[in-house]
Amino acid sequence: MVAAAIKATLERAWGFAFPDDLFIVWEIAKAVDRKHPLDAFYDIGVRLEGPFRVLAGAKVPEDRDRWASDPPELFTVASGDTDGLHWGYVVHEPGKSEPVCAHFFSRDGYPIILGTTLYEALRKWLADVLKEKRSELAQTERVGEPDPELRSEVASIQRSLAVFAKHKAPPKPKRPKPIAMTLDGLGVVCAKSENAPSTERHPEKKLSVARRMLEGGAPGGALKIARDAYALLPPKDQAPARALLADIYRALSRPALIRALGVRDAELKKELRAKTSGKPRRCRSLDEALEDLASVQTLAISYPPKGAPVPRAEHWAAMKKLEHVTLRGIEIDLPASFGRLRLSSLELFDCRFGNGTRSLPRGLTKMHTIDTLTLDRVRDIPDDWELPKLQRVEIHETNTDVIPSFVLRAKTLTNLGIGETAIAQLPGALGMLTRLRYLNLSRNRIRDLPDVFDRLPKLTSLWIDHNRLERLPDSLGSLRALKFLSVGGNPLVHDKAERARIKRLLPKVKIYWT
Repeated sequence: MVAAAIKATLERAWGFAFPDDLFIVWEIAKAVDRKHPLDAFYDIGVRLEGPFRVLAGAKVPEDRDRWASDPPELFTVASGDTDGLHWGYVVHEPGKSEPVCAHFFSRDGYPIILGTTLYEALRKWLADVLKEKRSELAQTERVGEPDPELRSEVASIQRSLAVFAKHKAPPKPKRPKPIAMTLDGLGVVCAKSENAPSTERHPEKKLSVARRMLEGGAPGGALKIARDAYALLPPKDQAPARALLADIYRALSRPALIRALGVRDAELKKELRAKTSGKPRRCRSLDEALEDLASVQTLAISYPPKGAPVPRAEHWAAMKKLEHVTLRGIEIDLPASFGRLRLSSLELFDCRFGNGTRSLPRGLTKMHTIDTLTLDRVRDIPDDWELPKLQRVEIHETNTDVIPSFVLRAKTLTNLGIGETAIAQLPGALGMLTRLRYLNLSRNRIRDLPDVFDRLPKLTSLWIDHNRLERLPDSLGSLRALKFLSVGGNPLVHDKAERARIKRLLPKVKIYWT
């Protein structure tokens, strides 16, 4: 049996719990080849990858063994030896929907073919290859030239199938029903939305349509169109689609898929990217970027490989025109010179600072020009930060149990997203954020909402799903601009009387109950 600690490691690294199916296949692989279980199915050209490497004692693969052509919802677990064949689990809503096994011949192009379990997929592949090899062996015997190597392969596959037969097949997962199909064949799974298909054929135009849909409170439709654009673009040109998909997954509270997009960046180049004079400039190393640091406006570092150079104090000091910084999966010191930068946007995802902790450096509180702030998996967010120009904030997977005070003081705030925290109670001061248009409080522990929504006249989109709400305040009925409300995953959805009351309060609002 696989230890609980290892399962927990896999869940942290991939962002969702793997099904028992994976661990049954691992037990089978060890029974087939105790010394080299990753190559237990070598005779059929299959190698176990991704989470299986961790089960074999290796570290978590930096790129999670993902394929460049895969959508973020597909997580690789095994690869074949023909036409880019690989198997993986499709997870639309990590932590909510069941992983479903699929396979994909990436060199042949889409669609990805959905199956049921990895156990069944590999067992069937073994049976199909056995049938072919038996036919080949019979042919060699008919001409009087039996192939002993082929006979050995047939016997080996038969033994593998016998091991499968000794293990009880795992139950088939329930496939989530997509609200719309996508070019990659997986479809879109989320609450129904304005998902009218885009008539645009050009990927860049599709992305523009998807962006407008997201901003209009229709993440489901935006996801369908953005995924189609992602499927049409070659990996080297997918950066704009990845950026939009990250925003959509954030709206849908799917951090595991956001992290998968970060892994994609590492997989493509693991490079430092910078924008100079509004035009992207790609750099393979920091030293290469230093040639023009003085004019760099945007700097994005995503999951750099071990040993890759990262900016130091003198580099930050040289970037006088730097306005936008995005750091993903990096261990870095942010010195005093960083705190003196006049940034308009700062995004920190899965970073470690100083002595390897996730605690946000105190020096950042000196930055007062930021209008867009994202903090993902950071600790100890300071309350005394003064950000008078703040307009957009995203805070996810932190150790906070309250909305930071600097957020509640931001009178210019229009977009606020806080998820995967321990917040159980919201302050009445939320009503002071009178310019709010977009509020996402999904996946916290909120039990009650303050009755202050009559003070938020501009609010158009409200996500409060996956909390512990039993009732919504009457003041929601005063939100004349509200177009979208997501309340699924709360106790109130099972209360017929409360559902009816909400519908009466918001007769013109599109409400998602799941």
